[in-house]
Amino acid sequence: MPLNCRAMNFSEYMQDREKHITELAKLCWLMRGCPEGSPEVDWFAAEREFDQMFLSQIYLGLPS
Repeated sequence: MPLNCRAMNFSEYMQDREKHITELAKLCWLMRGCPEGSPEVDWFAAEREFDQMFLSQIYLGLPS
């Protein structure tokens, strides 16, 4: 999913987390064909993806 994956520090991560997760959740929902009900499915998938992107920066040693 497209998301600005530039390196970010922890305070930026926390500040922007909800905004980015909202955007990712909407993309998940659109990719699933905009089904009715179960918005938590898309929200949890978006949380997982966003957190993994942040953690991968740490593991890869990108600047924070």
